[in-house]
Amino acid sequence: QDPFEVVTYHRRSERYFVVEYGPPRFSELDSYAIMWNGHFVNYFENARQQLGRVTGLNSRLLEEYGFQIPIHSYTVKMRKPIEANDIMRVAVRPLQFKGGLLEFEHLMLVNGEVRATGTTNHAVIEMKTRSIVFPVPPLVTEIIEKVFKPFRTEEKISSPVNAE
Repeated sequence: QDPFEVVTYHRRSERYFVVEYGPPRFSELDSYAIMWNGHFVNYFENARQQLGRVTGLNSRLLEEYGFQIPIHSYTVKMRKPIEANDIMRVAVRPLQFKGGLLEFEHLMLVNGEVRATGTTNHAVIEMKTRSIVFPVPPLVTEIIEKVFKPFRTEEKISSPVNAE
């Protein structure tokens, strides 16, 4: 099954990489029996890592050259709680790579409904100095640009998932 889908959100149809997780684990539920908001970024980051594996954005290769791309900042906006039996899916896509920062958009979906949105921003850092690198070396840019390739297609995919 193709992990790439077109998801419509805010009247905008975009191609996303989608990962299905199933219901939240018991340990992720709070006293209201809904998923605690602090767990969302874990799912967002896991989906982004899976996208990297599929597209060739290889963190280990970057490390061999002395660079890493850790989270620099993130946002999570809750729209509706995730309940104990909800089947969660996370849709992720890269937004931009500019000034040494790589930004991703994330949607937490349940039955096609967006329950939360978020972004993660990753800084290219040099491992020796732990400092953000700018300008980014061409070799690092080449590795990072791989994650954008599946999203630059001009093909229209039929039957988009509606996530309004």
